[in-house]
Amino acid sequence: MAARKQLAPPTRDREVSTYVRKEKRSGEQPTPLPSPPIRGEEGEGVLPQAGNGGVIGEIKNLAKQLDPALRRQLLAELSLQATELDGAEHRDLDMWAAAVYKGLVAANGGSAGSVPGPAIVKRALGSGGAWSIVRGFMADSKLDALKHIERQRVYELLAELVIANARHISRRSNAPLSPKLVGSCSSNIASLFDHAFPGYVRAGLAPLVDKRLTQPAFV
Repeated sequence: MAARKQLAPPTRDREVSTYVRKEKRSGEQPTPLPSPPIRGEEGEGVLPQAGNGGVIGEIKNLAKQLDPALRRQLLAELSLQATELDGAEHRDLDMWAAAVYKGLVAANGGSAGSVPGPAIVKRALGSGGAWSIVRGFMADSKLDALKHIERQRVYELLAELVIANARHISRRSNAPLSPKLVGSCSSNIASLFDHAFPGYVRAGLAPLVDKRLTQPAFV
C-alpha cells in the first residue's frame, strides 16, 4: 500500500516538468545528472559472448550440426527477423529525432530559423552510441511495447527532459544548444526519467506515463 502511494499519478506542476520548471526559476537550475549505467552492466539480460563458452557459441555449434538445407532455412529466418527489427528501430529513431527537433524549435521560441533541419538532428542523435542508450532505456522500461502513437508522446516527453538538461549545460558552458549536445545528454535519459517519475521504472510502471500524458493535467 505504501509503495502504491509513492507511485501516485504525477502532475504537470510537480514531477513531469521538474527540470523544465527549474530552468524557469531564476538562480535555481538543476545539476546535470550522471550518465546511467550501460545496459546490462549489472549482469542482467546479457548473453555471454561467443568464444567464451557462452550461449552464442553453443548456438553456433548446434547450427553447424544441421544439414545444409536446414542451415539455409535458419539463416533465412534470422535474416528476415533482423530486417524487421532494423525497420522497427529506424522508425523509432525517426520518432525520437522528430520529438527532439520539435523540442529544439520550442526551446528557440517556436522559430525553426536557427535550428538545424530534421535530417541533421537525426544524424546527431543516431551517432556515437546516443541512440543505443535511448533504445536501451525504452526496452528496459518496457516503453518500447507501447503503440506507435503512444511511443511518440513518450519520446516527446523524454525530449523535453533531455533538452532541459542540455539547456542548463549550454548556459553553464556557453555552448550552443545543438543536436549534438542533446545527443550527448541522452546518456542521462534514465536518470532524468527517474527524477521526474521516481520509482516508476523499478516498479514496472513506466508505460503508465503515457496515460498520464493524455489526462487534462498534461494537455
